[in-house]
Amino acid sequence: MSFLKRLSYYLGGFSVGIVLLVFFLGGKNTRCTYTPDARVINDFSKKEWVFSTPTNDSIDRSQFLKGGDIVFSKSRVGLDSCNVYRLRLSHAVYDVQNCDSIAYFTVR
Repeated sequence: MSFLKRLSYYLGGFSVGIVLLVFFLGGKNTRCTYTPDARVINDFSKKEWVFSTPTNDSIDRSQFLKGGDIVFSKSRVGLDSCNVYRLRLSHAVYDVQNCDSIAYFTVR
């Protein structure tokens, strides 16, 4: 079998696979959370949010956490109660107490 024939079979199968992935995953809110930062921020987004200071009630949840960075050296993880993470955003720094169903945001 020649190289061009093998390449055409490979590209054909690859393109069919890409089309199937786009079809099955296109409508879902799928996220690739491979880094520890992304996992913790994804966990925050799934929970109810409570802020220590009065905030605007119309917060766009996806945009609020976008570009956020967890500072693990300043976080307190492995506690008996809720873990506390230091969340650094472009506009503020928060200490987030991450409990079972609620995330408490405190401005630093």
